[in-house]
Parts: sequence; C-alpha cells; structure tokens
Amino acid sequence: MEILYSVLYAFFIGFYNVFRKLSLKKSEESVTLVIFTTVAFALSMFFIPLGVGIGWNFIFLFTLKGLLLASSWFIILKVLKNANLSVVNVTRNVIAAILSFVVGITIFNETVGVWKVVGAVIIIFGVTLINLVDQTSKKSVKVLHFVLLILSSAITVSSSVIDKFAISSLESHQIIFWTYLAIAFFSWIFFSIECLRKKEFLIKKQDVKNIFIYFIGIFLFIGDCMLFLAYKVPGSQLITISIVTKLQVVVTVLASLVVFKEKNVIKKLLLTLLVIAGVVLMTI
Repeated sequence: MEILYSVLYAFFIGFYNVFRKLSLKKSEESVTLVIFTTVAFALSMFFIPLGVGIGWNFIFLFTLKGLLLASSWFIILKVLKNANLSVVNVTRNVIAAILSFVVGITIFNETVGVWKVVGAVIIIFGVTLINLVDQTSKKSVKVLHFVLLILSSAITVSSSVIDKFAISSLESHQIIFWTYLAIAFFSWIFFSIECLRKKEFLIKKQDVKNIFIYFIGIFLFIGDCMLFLAYKVPGSQLITISIVTKLQVVVTVLASLVVFKEKNVIKKLLLTLLVIAGVVLMTI
C-alpha cells in the first residue's frame, strides 16, 4: 500500500515543482516562498480539531526541521530561477534517493537486495547522462547549482529521517501541522530580511494574483498527506518510499517539453524512462 501512496505523492509533488517554476516568472523567490508556505500552513490548520498537542521535545525537533526545509526550499527557488526545471528536479531527486539509500541501510537497518543495488546504479547512470545532454544549454546545472542541490537534498533526507522517527510516536496530522507552522515562520523571517535589505515590501499586486503560488501550497499539502500515509503503513521502508516518490521526475520532464519548451527534452525523456526503470527495480 505504501507504493500507491508514494506514487500519489510523486504525482502531486511533480506538479508542485512545475508550479514553482511557473510562479518564478512573475514573482521573486522570497515572495513565492512566503506565500506558498503560508497557504500550506493555512490548510494544515484544518487538523487542529483532531488534536495537535505534542511534547516540547517534538516542538523543538519540528522547529529545527522547519528551519532546514525553509532554507532548502529557498535554495531550490534560487537555483530554479537560473536553471532548467527538468535537470534541477531529476538531479536533486536522485541525490536524495542515493542519500536515502544510505540512510535506510545505516540508520534503519533496512534490507537491500541485488535488484535495489542494480536499480540505484541505473538511476545514477541515467541522471549523469541527463546532465551531460543539458551541458549545451545556457541554463544547465552549474557547479554552484550542483553543490546547492546536494545541500538541499541532504536537508530533505534529514527531514525524512525525522518524519520516520516521529511517525511511530505521533499522528501524521500533528507532524504536518507543526512542520508547516515552523516552515511558514522561518519563511516570513527570510522574507522580512529580504524586505529590509531592499528597503521595500516585496509582495506586489501581481504576486497576489499569481495563481501558481497558491497551487504550490495546495499540491504540497496534499502530497505530504500522501507521504505520511505511506510512512504509516506497517513495515514500510524509507528506501522504497524515497525511491518510488522520484517518479515525480516524469511530470517535470513532460512539463519541460510542453510548457517550458526546453531543449533536448526528448533525449532527457528517454533517459528519464531509464531512471524510472531503475526505480521499478528498486521496488522489487
């Protein structure tokens, strides 16, 4: 059952990534971040009647998680502003998958069969080729971008570890509420710093009308609900969930072809199918 929830998560987060790129055409990174995280937090408030009371140790943990994720998302928005969506998303997801693979083995003592190893090798090979194909593009992933993507992926995996530990003691709606509260809080801090630096209030009329920003928050919220349902399935493994959720690259690569008119997308799509084959092998 965790496979189904993971696939649904991949679908929603795939579109979430597309909307992030679309929103940046009209709005600045800090503006996009603060609006969509506020929308996600507003949606999480529907969980309050279900009970969101937790201990101070978890509040501290989710505050740290919120700081890390807000920082990570700000980094990704900066990179997306100057690089192709398809390569950024595929690269980041595969780095996160590899890190999850290591974490699942070392921390959670999850079993790894031959097919998982073969699948991981295929995924790494496919993503490397995708990046090589994109080197002719003016918006390819530069060295600095790649370093930032590694940092962002490490933060994402750290967040997954926190969630995996917390889900055994808390309900998913408690984790989602407190995480989004912390993320929104730190996003407003980042936004306020940007406003002070530029000496103006950065949210303009066109930002409020930028519907894609609201879609980011909505699809993020629904996607995370699916992810926590996957974590809650008895016997679910971090490695399997993390790898299957990388199917979101299909949505972003197709969007790169249809919406963003990127170059070499057909080649990248074929290589993405290779990556998907690796994902399938890792679920065996």
